[in-house]
Amino acid sequence: MFCVTLLLTFASADYTGVAELAQMSSLEAAMHMTVEVKVACVNGSNFYGDLGLDGRDGDVPYLRFAFCRSLPTIEAACVRLHERFAPAAAGAAGE
Repeated sequence: MFCVTLLLTFASADYTGVAELAQMSSLEAAMHMTVEVKVACVNGSNFYGDLGLDGRDGDVPYLRFAFCRSLPTIEAACVRLHERFAPAAAGAAGE
């Protein structure tokens, strides 16, 4: 029997709804996520846009997350994301 397993290897997320990141270019947001939140990602313009000379022309507000790590590592990243951004989202929903 032939079996094919389809795996999700990456996901892209629009970050314009995240107040902490909304005013950043995708490169700035990716660096912020990596340094401050400790969750590595790649700026979306590497895949879907063009940063241009000033870092914003042609920029797209997406971050790309890869899932080529162990499940415990991915779960730890999810916890960090939830702890950092879920309280802000809950507060915004109650306004």
